[in-house]
Amino acid sequence: ATFKGRRAEDVIAWFTSRPQAERDRVEVVVMDMSKTYASAIEQLFGAQVHVIDRFHVVQLAVGALDGVLRSVQKQLDAREAKDLRKLRKRWLTSANQLDVDELIARYEWRRRFPELREVIDWVQNLRRWFERKYEKPAREALLKLIERASQSVLEPLQRMAGTLSRWFEPISRYLRHRYTNGMTEGFNNKIKLIQRRAYGLRNEHNRRKRILADCGKT
Repeated sequence: ATFKGRRAEDVIAWFTSRPQAERDRVEVVVMDMSKTYASAIEQLFGAQVHVIDRFHVVQLAVGALDGVLRSVQKQLDAREAKDLRKLRKRWLTSANQLDVDELIARYEWRRRFPELREVIDWVQNLRRWFERKYEKPAREALLKLIERASQSVLEPLQRMAGTLSRWFEPISRYLRHRYTNGMTEGFNNKIKLIQRRAYGLRNEHNRRKRILADCGKT
């Protein structure tokens, strides 16, 4: 379903309009790190149902990596900065997916810039954390990752430490449920594309029919 509004009150109003039996079946709510929506879900279902999708956490971590990359680029001449940009998509790729030249280039950049090596290793460790199987040791491992980031001199990693600390519990719950809203995010992007293609759909009835035609089952 789609509905107007982005406030907590709007979310609460939509859910309370649904039958109580339907709301009683809600066990998990997967979402991003929105304080507004988190407060609405907590009022409706309690804090224990809130799960943060791994996609949003990794996306923030890659943003931290991009921040360090930009700071490194400022230290380079135009040619080297361009070479560094070309390799950006390969930083987090497994070694067995790179050719020899890419491996050598990545190794050389890591050697020249320790800050680059630090943030890449940290992001890789965070991505691997989501593949853990057991919740208790995983929580301890996440705390260690947060501690590493908080002790770093790199500001993007320090910000990540603060974010992971604030959302520690809903992030940890991902390992218990393994739910993702990747399909929902895909539908959301498709809806945005529909609206751009139509130069905006002012009539909500027509907008809904167009979305269902493109995203619904046929």
